[in-house]
Amino acid sequence: MRETVLITGASSGIGKTFAFEYAGLGKNLILTARSKDKLDKIKEEIEKKFSVDVKVLIKDLEKENSAAELYGELEKNELHVDILINNAGQHSQIILNCLSLTDLTYFIIKDMAGRKSGEIINIASTAAFQPVPYMAVYGATKAFVLSFSEALHQEYKNYGIKVTA
Repeated sequence: MRETVLITGASSGIGKTFAFEYAGLGKNLILTARSKDKLDKIKEEIEKKFSVDVKVLIKDLEKENSAAELYGELEKNELHVDILINNAGQHSQIILNCLSLTDLTYFIIKDMAGRKSGEIINIASTAAFQPVPYMAVYGATKAFVLSFSEALHQEYKNYGIKVTA
């Protein structure tokens, strides 16, 4: 069975690049972001170029409880995630970079632990390594992402799950 990659913030930038890279590796994709038009276009481009399945789920992960809603859609559609890439952009940075990332990770990692395999890639930043004047919240949330990811790496490595920041 082909692995499935869930990519948040997949409508542009790094998220879009991850989508094409993983499609090129033969992985099925679940793409999520706020922009249906952009995601539909990416889906069309990928399906023309690669023999993979691409699902599009529209979700604004900056909204509270959006991770639970997204996970509910995954369950409803019987979609399982082998690789989770938390990459969504930035508006309400604390909700997005901390709360939604944490919630979505814990929803999906328990399924991965049950299967004894999986991979999670959380997009941090070099801003995680030092205070960033005039971007204090951004730097702090990225430090959270780094620390959270490093801790989960240790907690879940015996379950066959790789967690990377």
